[in-house]
This record gives sequence, C-alpha cells and structure tokens, in this order.
Amino acid sequence: MDNEIGAVSTNIDSLNSSLSKLKKQYGQMLYFAYRNQSTYSKLMFVFSAESFNQGFKRMQYLRQLSQYRERQRDKIVETQDSLNGKKTKLQVVKADKKQLLTSQQREKQQLDKEKKSRFTCSITLRAERKNYEQN
Repeated sequence: MDNEIGAVSTNIDSLNSSLSKLKKQYGQMLYFAYRNQSTYSKLMFVFSAESFNQGFKRMQYLRQLSQYRERQRDKIVETQDSLNGKKTKLQVVKADKKQLLTSQQREKQQLDKEKKSRFTCSITLRAERKNYEQN
C-alpha cells in the first residue's frame, strides 16, 4: 500500500509540474496574442496579402492558431481533472490505510486484553491448585 501511495504521489507531482508548465505556456501565448493582435490587425493581416491564395492561407493560419489555443486550454483542463482524480485516489488510499491501521490497533488491544485475562486466570488457577493441594 505504501508503494501505491508513493507511486500516486509521484504521479501527482509530475502532473503538477506539467500543469504549471502548460499554464505558463498558455499565458505567454495569450499575452503575445493580446499585445500583437486586435480584430482590425487580424483583418489587416488577411487583407494585406499579395494574392487571394496567400490571404486564404493566412486565414487558415489564424484558424489553426485559434484551434491550437483551444487544444492547449483543453489540455490544461484535462491535466487539472487528471490531477484532481489522482489526488482523490490518494486520499482514498490514505483513508483506507488509516482505517486498516486503526482496525489493526483495535485487534492488538483486544489480543492484549485476552492475553492479560488468560494470564490472570492462570495465576488464579495456580493459586487455587496450591490451595487444594494443601488441603
């Protein structure tokens, strides 16, 4: 169970680093897009083409860029969901382990009580036996 907790914990750490890296890249991409493009500049980019074919390719480029941003956003959301799932799984495993430890401790306490009871009983029986032997 400790191995499973360690593996899940390592996986969570790697997902956290991946998530922070994706967020940083996405933020940089959005900042660059904000600084360098407005609605008019997109139109100017397309209409400043030397030919219809070049204008069409520029529109495709802008569409692909938008799709890339959406994929990055989806990847961030997916990574966050995966991370939350791993954290939940880790919490469940830890809770199970804690419950098992508690149960084990209760059983040990019960066994100790039984052992003490048997020991007390054996001492009582020995004392009674000595008593009968003397009589």
